[in-house]
Amino acid sequence: MENKKEFEIVRHTAMSNLEIFFVEMTARSPHGHEDLEIGILLEGGLNLFTENEQYILQKGDIYIINRYQVHSFQKTDSPNLILAFQIHTDFYRRTDYQLSSLRFDTPVIPAGPLRDSLYQMLLSCAHTYFNALPHNGLRCSGIMMEVLYQLLTSLPCTSASEKECTTAQNNSHRLNRITGYIACLLYTSPSPRDGLLS
Repeated sequence: MENKKEFEIVRHTAMSNLEIFFVEMTARSPHGHEDLEIGILLEGGLNLFTENEQYILQKGDIYIINRYQVHSFQKTDSPNLILAFQIHTDFYRRTDYQLSSLRFDTPVIPAGPLRDSLYQMLLSCAHTYFNALPHNGLRCSGIMMEVLYQLLTSLPCTSASEKECTTAQNNSHRLNRITGYIACLLYTSPSPRDGLLS
């Protein structure tokens, strides 16, 4: 079953508070996580679902998932490849605490100079991250801070209240528990045929 391929990587091992990885997405059920996620669709097509909207991503598109924002993915007919950046809130709130409640209102960056600039910076960040270059952590951090600065100064965004943040976090955790429980039942329950053969 395709659902067995679902996974989420949020380790922050290569760098403190920043994880960068490649993934081919088949399907990912609705979920949320603590990290801000920025992704580039390098190949293929992909459907992104947020709370109330569906977005059809194409090669070169950049998406943003806010902290604890419920979202899901579904592949299209063509294979895909995502370059994903998961950024823990500690990465940027130590610079400006108000950013800990930041929420971008635009899930997909529209085509134009901003997307072109972000695309190149994110590729540069990933290249540095995956190569054992001197002080690569410092270089990655600098690039990612510039990415966040450009997003902040170019896209509509809001600062959620403490109550809104808590509600989003609780809803995300609740949904993750429910989907995890259902997945556990699916993969551990015997099939009806098994019962007939025993």
